[in-house]
Amino acid sequence: MHRLKESEHFQISHGPQQECAANTPGNEAEESGPGTGSKQAHSPADVGFVAAGVAILTGVKARLAAVLMTAMLGSFALLVHAPILLADHSSHWNWSEGAVNLAVMGAAWVVADSLARPRRQSSFN
Repeated sequence: MHRLKESEHFQISHGPQQECAANTPGNEAEESGPGTGSKQAHSPADVGFVAAGVAILTGVKARLAAVLMTAMLGSFALLVHAPILLADHSSHWNWSEGAVNLAVMGAAWVVADSLARPRRQSSFN
């Protein structure tokens, strides 16, 4: 069994928003990457975003991937951003995180709608 050295540690990425938060003044980010001795584990959300991107780009189950990505971002809004915003509504950072999440969710919804099957033309038009 491999034991980690003191210099080795794991970091779990929760996406670009966490990386931005880690680099804000007052939050000193630890260096990670090649040569720093740290390993980065990826969250299920990261894997979901990559899988959705690959599905949309390749066209394999693209609409399903876009709908699931929209649902994932919606659940983030309800389960992550809303409680944080309610806990500290005076923080501009919390408001901007929620707004960015809603904007990306809207974009995913537009992609899902654009991948929808074409509707049949009505004979009454």
